[in-house]
Amino acid sequence: MRPWWERWPDRLQQERDAFVASGFEMELDEELFSAGRVVFRGRCAMRGRVVDLVVNYPDDFPATRFDASSESLSLPRHQSPGGTLCLLGRGSDQWRREWTAAEVLADQLPDLIDTIHASADAMRAVEDPQGEPYSTYYAYAGNGSILVPDDLRHAAMEETSGSMVIQMLRPGDWPAATTGEDDEAVGQGTVVELTGHDGRVTHAMRALADRCAGDSWHGTWIRLAEPPDALASSPDIIDGLVRKGLRLDFAPCHKRGFERAIVGVIFTEEVQQGVYDDAWIFLALTRPASSRTGGSRGDRGPNYRHGRRVQMVRGLRTGPDTHGERIPELRALRDKTVVLVGLGTIGAPIARELAKAQLGELILVDLDFADAGPIVRWDAGLRAVGMGKGAGLQAELAQDYPYTRTMVLNMAVGSTFDGRGPGTKDRFEAALYGADLVIDATAEWNIREVLAAYADEANLPLITAWSIEGYGGVVSVARPGEEACYYCREMWLSPETGAINLPTGPEDPNRIQPTGCADPTFTATSPDLRPIANQAVLIGFGLLTNGHAESYPAYEADTYVYWHRNPDGTLVDPPRWESETIPRHPDCLCHDDT
Repeated sequence: MRPWWERWPDRLQQERDAFVASGFEMELDEELFSAGRVVFRGRCAMRGRVVDLVVNYPDDFPATRFDASSESLSLPRHQSPGGTLCLLGRGSDQWRREWTAAEVLADQLPDLIDTIHASADAMRAVEDPQGEPYSTYYAYAGNGSILVPDDLRHAAMEETSGSMVIQMLRPGDWPAATTGEDDEAVGQGTVVELTGHDGRVTHAMRALADRCAGDSWHGTWIRLAEPPDALASSPDIIDGLVRKGLRLDFAPCHKRGFERAIVGVIFTEEVQQGVYDDAWIFLALTRPASSRTGGSRGDRGPNYRHGRRVQMVRGLRTGPDTHGERIPELRALRDKTVVLVGLGTIGAPIARELAKAQLGELILVDLDFADAGPIVRWDAGLRAVGMGKGAGLQAELAQDYPYTRTMVLNMAVGSTFDGRGPGTKDRFEAALYGADLVIDATAEWNIREVLAAYADEANLPLITAWSIEGYGGVVSVARPGEEACYYCREMWLSPETGAINLPTGPEDPNRIQPTGCADPTFTATSPDLRPIANQAVLIGFGLLTNGHAESYPAYEADTYVYWHRNPDGTLVDPPRWESETIPRHPDCLCHDDT
């Protein structure tokens, strides 16, 4: 693609003219321009002082905004450690492509200078309502992070220093492998144990620690009154901490001849406008075992000092409260239990969405195993093949969403047994004890009938979701105490006795029996069916949070019909949903007065 000043030949001159018109003395950096960059350097008079400016234009200008920096200004807010000025809000809607840099600077810079010197209340009144977390300014190693659980962060808030244990997610993960010159941090660790200077020990929650199967590393941590300089190199930061009395505890790495140390650094940063919280960053040191006494041997770049390599690694907050900030309406789900029957193309994404939402407990019921062929529309890939669907999902959810407890019942509702041990009735009734919702994603009419009877007897709401040949589908909810029973619903949905219009598949359904599979199935893609799963989850959110201070809006109807394809196979454009509230069917024989 041609540079922006060639695609819009007048725009560069427009930028020049705007600087002149606004009284800015700015010159194009010709050396950088010859290399394909547009940077203006100069100065302007602002509020009785001369302010130096560097204006840098991105390759995608004017679709994306310029940035401006100044070394002569040293503002306590709205200026990055490198001098970049915060002139506009972060959102892309804060920029207009027709604006010039000079117009924005002339309009915003005086107000920025005035705001900084105003009172705290006056500043908050005019600035965007968001914090400026300092931890975002550091240059971290690539592809690495260390999670800090909320409970351990809170335990460290009254402490000044201590020790910690970090466990890696997988064997061989960083930092054991970071011994080569070109290596970057690879992998993820979790602080699983924190000890304060008074000896008090705090452990991470069991589910979070259990997901880590890699190496454990002991390290030290220290609290600073001010964050380390984001412009300083990682070795400079370590040297400064050592001068403050920090102890570096080196231990052997797996790679022979090397040893490592890990340091956690805590400081307070603004996380929301006027709200402050602890931030964590980590420094990982690797050195040859022969370099314990220091020396410059092996110094091979800015991350090396005294023969050791120092990398800065992101510290990331984790925990139900941290994740729950983005889904406040679902807070009540943390104490809820859902029984999900059927873990196929519709059931598996339901399970994943419930775990994302931090459901307290999820009971997965299915006897089937994960075959290789269906991964094109199942919610897990080859790593789950050969496992029971329940076990495969349980393993993945434990890794990705450990705050949801999962239990697996490897059984098929309605199957026979030889009389030894508990049958499906006893096992399923035990699963329903203490549950808050049942979801049926089996797509089998006889299982729908059985589950409706179980849910009715247990006084539990039941959501049923199924596809109609991939042409659409139905999501129905039965709430306790409703007038219409299961058979009423089936009759209303039946072509013979019902009045509800449903998607119609082809007269000759395109069913296949995949190679090696015991049962025929319809052909459809995963996105064809995902809206059905999503609708079931959304209905569940409303049911599970109903009555709580913060709740997800509840759907009023009880049956939702999804239209995705026309009978001739063409797409319904756009896809649509229709809702129905089903009354008692006049011909249903399951009511005392009929």
